[in-house]
Amino acid sequence: NRVTRTLRFPGGGKPAGIAFSRGGLWIGDDVGTAVYRLDAKRLRWQRVPTRQLASSWVAASPGAVWVSNTASNTVTRIDTSRRRATTTVKVCASPVNLEVVGNDVWVPCDRGNALARISLRTRKRVEMVAMPAPAVGSAC
Repeated sequence: NRVTRTLRFPGGGKPAGIAFSRGGLWIGDDVGTAVYRLDAKRLRWQRVPTRQLASSWVAASPGAVWVSNTASNTVTRIDTSRRRATTTVKVCASPVNLEVVGNDVWVPCDRGNALARISLRTRKRVEMVAMPAPAVGSAC
C-alpha cells in the first residue's frame, strides 16, 4: 500500500464522517451545508447540498446516504442516484455518528442523552430512546 495521489477537500471545508455508496465516497463537512461525493474512478468532487448546518456524519443505506446535521438538529436523506436531498427529519440536539442497522437509522444525540430512530421506509423519526449517560459515538 502506498499513497498515489493526494486530493484537497473542496471549498475549504472541514471533512468529517465518511461512507461509500454507488461508486463514490460521501464525506460530511463539519462547517458546511453540504456533503461531498468523490467519484472513486474519476477522482472528481461533487457538492450535494443538504441546506442544513454542519452536515457532518454520513451513513449509507440502499439507494441513499443519511447525513446528521449537528448544528441544525436534523438528519437529511440524500438519494444517491439523483444526488440530491429528498427528506430532512428533526431528530434531537446535536445528532452525531449515525448508523444504518436493519431497516432503521440510529442517531446518537450528543446533547440530550438519547438515541433517535428513523425508519428507512417512512423516513420519519419513530422513536426516542433515553440513555443513562451521554450518547456519544457509534450507535452499534
